[in-house]
Amino acid sequence: MPAAYLLAHALLALLLAALGLWAGAPTPEGAPPSRRRARFTMLLLGVVMALFLLVRLSPEPVANALPHPDLVFFSDLIPHCALAIALLAARSGASRLARARQALLGCALVAVSLYASELPFLPRELDLGAGRVDRAAPAYPVVRQSTPSTCAAAAAATLLRASGRDPAASEQQLAEACLTDPRRGTHPLGLWRGLSRESGALARYTFPSLEQLRGRTPCLLRVGLTDRISDPELYRVLRDECGWPEGQSHAVVCFGFAPGGPGEDAEVALIGDPRLGFERWGLTHFRALWHGVALELGQPSSR
Repeated sequence: MPAAYLLAHALLALLLAALGLWAGAPTPEGAPPSRRRARFTMLLLGVVMALFLLVRLSPEPVANALPHPDLVFFSDLIPHCALAIALLAARSGASRLARARQALLGCALVAVSLYASELPFLPRELDLGAGRVDRAAPAYPVVRQSTPSTCAAAAAATLLRASGRDPAASEQQLAEACLTDPRRGTHPLGLWRGLSRESGALARYTFPSLEQLRGRTPCLLRVGLTDRISDPELYRVLRDECGWPEGQSHAVVCFGFAPGGPGEDAEVALIGDPRLGFERWGLTHFRALWHGVALELGQPSSR
C-alpha cells in the first residue's frame, strides 16, 4: 500500500482508538455502566457487519460506485474497528486482571482482522519473473498464469493486450496493480482497481445476458464449476473429463464468439484461459461455467 494511504489509515486508526478509550472510560464509583459503551460498541459492530456484507459478499456494486481506483484502500476498516473495540474492552474491565485479559483478547482480535483483511496492510511478496505469453493462436495471445493465485492478474493482462490499451501488459504488472495476494488470489475490488489504473479509465462490473455479452467483448469473465448446474451428466463431464475443480472460481477473457467447426457446437466462445491458453468453448459448456459476471474496460477520457 502506498505510504500516503498507510498514513491515512494510521490516522483513522488513531481516531478510532481515541474514541474507543473515551467510550471505555470508567464510570463513577457505584454508577451503572455507561450507555456510551453499548452505543459505541453497537455502532462499531454495525460498521463491521456492513463492511463485511458489502466488501466481502457484494464487492461488484461497491466497485462500480467508487469514483477513483485507489478508494479501494479504504474499503476495509474492520481492523480499525477491532482496535477501537479492543481498547474499549481493555479500559472498561472491572479489575486489573480483567483489563489485562481483555487487552490480550483485543490484541488477538486486531491481529486476526489484519491477517484476514483483503487489503495489503502487511507485506506481500509476489515475484513472478518475466511471465509467459501463449501465442498458439496469433490473433488471440494469452498471458499465462505463473501460480494458482494469479489467474485474475494474468487474465487482466490478457484483456489489456486484447483491447489495445497496453500491448505489453504483464502478469507481474497487473498482480501488483490488482493487489493480488499469494495466499488467496485477487479480490474483485483489487481486480477492478488494477484494470482501472492500467487502462486509464474506470472499469465496470456488469451482469449481462449471453446476447448482451456478444456486443461487449473483449471482457474478463468469472467462471467455474458450481452446484447451479442442474444437469448431472454435464456436471460430471466438466469435472471429470474437462478437469474443472468443484467450487473454485477462475478468471478468463472472452475475445468474442464464432461459428463452431466439426465436432463443436454451432457457436463457440473464444476464450483466453490463463491456465491453458486459447480455447474454443461450446456454448453448452460456456453457459454452465460462466457465473454471469463480466468486468469491462471503461472508455478513456477524451481530454
